[in-house]
Amino acid sequence: MKFIITLLTMALATTVTFAAPGETEVSPDDLSTDAGGNFVHCVLRDGREFQATTWLVMIDNLILSKEPVRAYLNATSENLEFKSWEWHVLVTKPFAATGGVQTVKITRLKPSEPTQYAECSP
Repeated sequence: MKFIITLLTMALATTVTFAAPGETEVSPDDLSTDAGGNFVHCVLRDGREFQATTWLVMIDNLILSKEPVRAYLNATSENLEFKSWEWHVLVTKPFAATGGVQTVKITRLKPSEPTQYAECSP
């Protein structure tokens, strides 16, 4: 019986996410998108083309992930997080009323490389 309870507890622990103070968890489909279905589509300041939909994130023609793991809102932005075996990507889109620049945090997990912080060109 203890074994069954332990398995159920572990299963629930891996599927439940907890929002940090000031964050509200939402479905990726609840985030704002443009007419083309893009959460963010822009040219990064380093010249690469960046695209994030609610189910895919890519730079130029390289797909980084097709696995959104978390979508959340805070006081100033909508945020969409992706993760695959090789990449972890956090896309932040400020609300129009707060202003600001769309940003991307890209971490390559395997092989490990320094985290990249990128901004969309205005």
